[in-house]
Amino acid sequence: MFLAPTDTARMSVHAWFGRGIWAIVDQGLFASSNFILSILLARWLDPDRYGAFAMAFSVFLLLATIHTALLAEPMLVFGPGRFRDSFGRYLESIVLDHWRLTALFGALLVLLGVGAWVVGKRSVGIAVVALALACPFILLQWLMRRACYVRGEPQAAALAGAGYAVLVISGACLLGRWGLLSATSAFGLMGFASFAAALWLTGRLEVHLAPPAKGGPLLAVRKEHWAYGRWALGAALLTWVPLNVYFVLLPIWGGLAAAGAFRALYNLLLPIMNLNTALGPILLPALVAARGTIAFPGRVRRAAMGFLCAGVLSWILLALFSQPLVSWLYAGRYDAFAPALVWLGAAPAALCLTTVAEATLRALERPDRVFWSNACAGAVALAAGVLMVPSLGVLGACLGFVASSITTGVLMSWHLWIRMASVVRLKRAQKVA
Repeated sequence: MFLAPTDTARMSVHAWFGRGIWAIVDQGLFASSNFILSILLARWLDPDRYGAFAMAFSVFLLLATIHTALLAEPMLVFGPGRFRDSFGRYLESIVLDHWRLTALFGALLVLLGVGAWVVGKRSVGIAVVALALACPFILLQWLMRRACYVRGEPQAAALAGAGYAVLVISGACLLGRWGLLSATSAFGLMGFASFAAALWLTGRLEVHLAPPAKGGPLLAVRKEHWAYGRWALGAALLTWVPLNVYFVLLPIWGGLAAAGAFRALYNLLLPIMNLNTALGPILLPALVAARGTIAFPGRVRRAAMGFLCAGVLSWILLALFSQPLVSWLYAGRYDAFAPALVWLGAAPAALCLTTVAEATLRALERPDRVFWSNACAGAVALAAGVLMVPSLGVLGACLGFVASSITTGVLMSWHLWIRMASVVRLKRAQKVA
């Protein structure tokens, strides 16, 4: 029998702390395995082949943002609320739409891979076709892990993350020892490990991987998801632009090796970025539960201070140890690009603040404000890329990404301040009346 999501509004501070720890463990296990895999690829592949992996992975991230906007993110908003009492059938309906959406993704990826092969980008084409086979299983695992947070069971997601980490890290080491580690085998390994983790989670959550077409409140789910997701989808697509546009622009002037170098530097931002990702699924339901209560503004302020301090600390550490980190992790392959990491490290400080502002706006069901903020950031990223990448190369990409990150943080915080101020004025007017 399905269990309903936990009532997050009545949880104690101790319970929130426990969930936060499990969320960090979950994301830490999942993200560290992908981080190690990416580092091994950067160490053992030549820059051109690693650049092909970076380009293929940027395409995957674009599809993942669409999947998250239409399925996972609305589930985090509506699962603890409107569909709380029928969460089991609700989740099965989401799984059904997952298979339909990822089937479309797979077809598009195969066409893209064949096109890359035809124009002479053979390594990119092979990697994209491998991604087409792995994509449905990777995204299914992401979806099921998010469902664990709605159910109030981040420990289940952490156990699945542990299994995924063991499979990916051990598999990568074996493939590297046998000389078989490549972009293609890496995507295959991620797909296999994701399927194993997702299979265990569906059993834990008592979800059928292939629910009947008429099962679940399918029409109601799609209606609610689209009403919310049409703005979230636009915002998600624009979120992809500030980072991944450089994997399109860099190969034009610097070849695939430049894209590989930029990805190698970005890898070092992943620990703090993944911390944001880990706490996001905890923060959003918490803010949804507190919406309309006296505790809401204080919860937002505390979250903003905590996230911002973590981002600034990360920047300081990256600035101090940029050269030895790059040299040690990549065996001297990307030493020439280490100074750019000092600039690139500023991005997480802005994005940490963005995480809180974005989660708050989504909790207030204002994804339109997120959309316009990301639109401006995307415009900044494109302008900076066109102006700086031709002359500065990888450094120009780093500076452009930082500029777009600051733009996002400032605009979202401004929209949030206006929204919170209007709520306070309304409550004061109600008291006077």
